[in-house]
Amino acid sequence: MSLEPTYRIEQSPEEPLSWKQYEELVTTEWVALLNGKSSPSEREVQAFLERHPSMVPGAFGFVGGESGHYPRLCGVIAQPPLPSYDHRVPDFM
Repeated sequence: MSLEPTYRIEQSPEEPLSWKQYEELVTTEWVALLNGKSSPSEREVQAFLERHPSMVPGAFGFVGGESGHYPRLCGVIAQPPLPSYDHRVPDFM
């Protein structure tokens, strides 16, 4: 068995955006989605939130109050199946 890496970590050719730049970019995209020619479909909103999980209200969100549960690894899971609940699929968990 070889313990040599089978991958190579590469440096990004561009510097990451600052939080302020990211916030402006996401806000612009969100407003464009909501104010488009027609109302966005649920699929379009879901896709946007999957690309920008920072927009999903979470444990410390202002919408609906705090949940009291810290997010696992600060991540979201898109459309996880809940087989014990009659096979319902929430948008995010």
